[in-house]
Amino acid sequence: MRILSLLALFLTMLQAPERPGGASVTVTVKPSPEVAGQTFRLGEIAEIAGDDQQLVEQLRALEIGTSPLPGLTRRLLPADIVVRMRAQRIQPARVHLVSPPQIRIARVGAEIPMDEVAQAAQNALMKSLEGQSDGIRLEPVAANLRLFVSPGKREYLPGAPRGRIESGLMTVPVAILVDGKPSRNVEVSFKIRRMVTALVAVRTLEIHTALTESDVTLTQVEQAGATLVYLTDPQSVIGKRTTRRIQQGQPITASTLEGNPVVTAGAKVTLESVVGGVRITLPGVARTQGAVGERIRVYAPDTRKELTGVVVDAGTVRVEENR
Repeated sequence: MRILSLLALFLTMLQAPERPGGASVTVTVKPSPEVAGQTFRLGEIAEIAGDDQQLVEQLRALEIGTSPLPGLTRRLLPADIVVRMRAQRIQPARVHLVSPPQIRIARVGAEIPMDEVAQAAQNALMKSLEGQSDGIRLEPVAANLRLFVSPGKREYLPGAPRGRIESGLMTVPVAILVDGKPSRNVEVSFKIRRMVTALVAVRTLEIHTALTESDVTLTQVEQAGATLVYLTDPQSVIGKRTTRRIQQGQPITASTLEGNPVVTAGAKVTLESVVGGVRITLPGVARTQGAVGERIRVYAPDTRKELTGVVVDAGTVRVEENR
């Protein structure tokens, strides 16, 4: 029996640290406590026990300081707790303070899903652009933000969008409410992309590639400039050739194409002239190359004249005498 009594006494000594003389309450501070509110009390970060129940309750209710923002931490020293005791006329000698040399206070918080905030902002922006949003695509500007708020029911309240659609960038402020109360504010920016239908290259087209129907397709692309005109009729480009290298997926414009030459410089052609319904022909030599419908220079050996004509086909040029 004596051995059991000694063992019970030893366990009691392990569980309750010995108090210095005169101390009636022991305060054991946690090394990494978590708090919930904007301020925290000693009872939230420490275990408090002792014979003086009134002092225990007083210490539990003792406000220590301001909590960090949700998701963040702040440092607390044992001396800070002693200062708060003295400010509330609690004699430190009556308290046995057991604490690590440094305490990290963390505030319990819920991380805000930024995609939810962006969706709320986008809905508000699209509503403000009703009537002028045809062909517009909104792209959120990525922001490396991690936002935390206190636990509770969250709501997102978008404000009035700022910026002009012509500038290509607009911003929407969003208030984050927790249990109906404002908690955080964040701004979400969007790039305004105007989308148009255009012919694009199905594959990479090298310079001087003669286009076929399988080389192009119609799709939605971003409008690169207000004055740039994209081609939309596949039949209008068939047979033409590229004036430069066009990457796969790149829009095709009139400036990137030229007629595919059917007449080369030095080629023998038939020169024709129609006067009053009478067709006159004579042999000629092309001085420059040209596609159907293009104007080229030609030479008529019979008359020894340099003429200008329009290419009709691979062997015919309709001419007019140079003036």
